[in-house]
Amino acid sequence: MNRFSQRMTFVIMGLVILLGVSMVSAQYSADDRLQRLVNAERRSRTTVQIECSINNVRVNILNLGNSPSGETDRNGFNIVELTEDQKALPVVCALPAGEYSTVTLRFEGTDLEWVVKVDLNGLFLTEFPTRLFPPGAYYLTVNNVRIIRVIVPE
Repeated sequence: MNRFSQRMTFVIMGLVILLGVSMVSAQYSADDRLQRLVNAERRSRTTVQIECSINNVRVNILNLGNSPSGETDRNGFNIVELTEDQKALPVVCALPAGEYSTVTLRFEGTDLEWVVKVDLNGLFLTEFPTRLFPPGAYYLTVNNVRIIRVIVPE
């Protein structure tokens, strides 16, 4: 093999390796990583990567044992019960820095999408408009990842 052939072989091998690495990393979107991080937080008693608080209470509602109502649903999600006169749900989350420029909050199974700007440091703050929903139990999602169970009263 001459030098040119050897160099071309190395170049082709390098491209194949890069293509393989990019295909593997493309399998995991930012939302897949968010789902894995939220799952890890829900199994932990201490904050590891993500922190969310509800109703201006400084506790990570994702962590095990930190249910605002003291209860969890059958799927293990912490529950927050809104008061009858509560028209919005204050939500503050700290996500991995630089991962998102915006996120979408929703009550799962509904059509309203609440888009929120995320700071470069991963922090966002919003007042999610709960007054727009009929009474019932909903999962609050961030980019379609379940965060907490919310009870909207009658």
